[in-house]
Amino acid sequence: MSKKSFFTLLVLSISIASCASNKNKKVGDTGDYPTIKEVPIDVGSIVAKMELINSTAEELEANEVMVKIVEVVGYGASTQPLAVNQVLIVKMRQNFDKMAELKAMEVGQTFEGVITKSMGMDMGSGSKGTWNILKIN
Repeated sequence: MSKKSFFTLLVLSISIASCASNKNKKVGDTGDYPTIKEVPIDVGSIVAKMELINSTAEELEANEVMVKIVEVVGYGASTQPLAVNQVLIVKMRQNFDKMAELKAMEVGQTFEGVITKSMGMDMGSGSKGTWNILKIN
């Protein structure tokens, strides 16, 4: 057997062997990479860790609490960004299922929740809008 034939046979064997090793993998197999399962965030919403700053009797009567943003976990599309340590007054809607839980929290307690900003009827007049809490995780 000549050297040229030997090298050709060697290269062909290596090529076939390397292709054969991929046949044991399933289609779409990610190998050793972890899979990330992200829940999409609604348009205009923010998932954030918040700290309860103040909840006076008047605020609770109006279903409002003052919170400080501790960490932004994620933004939905077209959402106004928030800064860490930004203080907001968030409003709870009448049908908010965890209203009692939020009202029972003590000042300084942290929680994770979903908030969204709703604009008033006069959007063009520089209105700041109202932040609403939609969910507590």
